[in-house]
Amino acid sequence: MHLHQIWILLDDNFTKTEMCYGVLGCFSINEFFDPIYGPVTLKPQSPEDIDVTYRLYTAENKFKPDVLRANMTREDIANTHFDPMKPSKFIIHGYGDSFDDMEWMGDIKDLFMKLVPEEFNIFGVDWSKGAETNYMQAVANTRVVGALTAHFINKLVQFENARIDNIHFIGFNLGAYISSYVGTYQKIGRLTGLDPAGPDFYKDNPKSRLDPTDATYVEVLHTDGGNLIIEGLGLEDAVGHDDYYPNGGAQQPGCDFTKFINGASLPEVEVVSDITSLNHICNHQRSLQLFLVNPKTLDECQFVGYECKDYNDFLAGKCGDCGQDNSKCAVFGFLGNSDPVYGRFSALQENRAKSTNARRKLYFKTDESVPYCLFHYQLTIRFDRSMARSATGFINMELNGSMRNLTDIEMEALLEKEIESFQPGHNYTKLVTSIKSLGSVETIKLSWKFEGVQLFDPTTLFSFPKLKIANIEVKYMSNIDPE
Repeated sequence: MHLHQIWILLDDNFTKTEMCYGVLGCFSINEFFDPIYGPVTLKPQSPEDIDVTYRLYTAENKFKPDVLRANMTREDIANTHFDPMKPSKFIIHGYGDSFDDMEWMGDIKDLFMKLVPEEFNIFGVDWSKGAETNYMQAVANTRVVGALTAHFINKLVQFENARIDNIHFIGFNLGAYISSYVGTYQKIGRLTGLDPAGPDFYKDNPKSRLDPTDATYVEVLHTDGGNLIIEGLGLEDAVGHDDYYPNGGAQQPGCDFTKFINGASLPEVEVVSDITSLNHICNHQRSLQLFLVNPKTLDECQFVGYECKDYNDFLAGKCGDCGQDNSKCAVFGFLGNSDPVYGRFSALQENRAKSTNARRKLYFKTDESVPYCLFHYQLTIRFDRSMARSATGFINMELNGSMRNLTDIEMEALLEKEIESFQPGHNYTKLVTSIKSLGSVETIKLSWKFEGVQLFDPTTLFSFPKLKIANIEVKYMSNIDPE
């Protein structure tokens, strides 16, 4: 009899599809269930179990935070260093993580303090008790953390007259979705998603994923994207106003650990699995490292993303134009519209996103190590219309700049390649990058090697085609004039 009663109690709790937590409201699992993309949907833990804390840092307390919770009183916030006249930054970790001043969240806080020390209220959001559990439970807990944080912000507005449009959320992994949930309660000013988690978020459901409606401006950085967990830890889909895909948004330079395997012998399956996991972790965390690049160390190099059909077209040099109104490119940077150099441009791109609600996929390449920024150049060769006939082969170029030279730039036209032949009157493009600036490109050296006798064109047996070039254009792509 007693065992039967216990079973009834457990069964009733297990089959409950909605949990209600006072002022936070109710959380139903039905609207997030999907038989393919979300077959396991758990109920979130209680606010008391998750125990979210908000650690406030300002110029007056850079290293000793004021610790607050969502149930704070007017007196609690009044006794902190919070300044409602200043913008606020909320930094949120993801699955299996916690706030640690010695780790990346502390690094972001410290860099803000270094670059603009008097500018911001910075909140480190710690929901580690809800994140350091199994992944599916952590996913469920993000909704409660989002609701708690929205409630916390409501109190900042109610008690201190803080402005919602002055709030910027920076979320990594599941932290990006917590930021999104906050935005569903009240539209915040800016949201930066750093490689939002992919598993359990593949379905295009605006209730569970980031969306441009979550903030006045939503920017997302994808570094380990995929549509299956075996493809990546992050999300491949574009979900913001501006979605940046460095190196195509998946495999990042320096993160291919398979090259360290001894090719002479086949490794154990477990080793391959571990190395694949290392690749994904490295790719995933690269979003943090790119965000943390100090703009003052970049030597006039910016992470300028260009709108393009896909990454292959970008690599082919087909997308190197910002457009007359700069609507085809955007700068990804730590300070955004607070940057003293390109902040005005960043503000313009945000305003454009607000007015048009445009959604853009933007691409750029990076190096494998700090400071990551590569100098991008678009080469365009136009062949003269008077050229006698098309030609196949190799063009080798050297760019001679006022500071440095870039050699061994090759453009191919072969029957088995994307470019089958160089045609009279046509333009051909190529993207080239350098780890250091060339300065002003002053001269270009070019050599041509014919290759490919064509069986159906007997003239190629006795004569080589001659190339006639109408013009060559070199466009620097990695710095946007703020004016």
